Amino acid sequence: MLEMRVIFHGNVQGVGFRAAVKRIAEEDGLTGFVRNLRDGSVETVVQGEKNVLEAFLQQAHEAFDIDDYQETYKKISKPYTKFQIVS
Repeated sequence: MLEMRVIFHGNVQGVGFRAAVKRIAEEDGLTGFVRNLRDGSVETVVQGEKNVLEAFLQQAHEAFDIDDYQETYKKISKPYTKFQIVS
């Protein structure tokens, strides 16, 4: 199990992106969170198996008009029990 942090850039705030990310993560059985950042980007932290994390990233990328994203992987230090939208 790994944790993936993704910063999405583009038309990702005010368009239902966080709700869609939550739906995709829950369907994939992932835990973590998604939140808007002040610069107009969206941060997502998801935990799961690497292949599932990669599929999640592809689904999120295809669902919206994303200009760019940066993802990083690390070992899980604090496990999440569910996926949620945070402020």
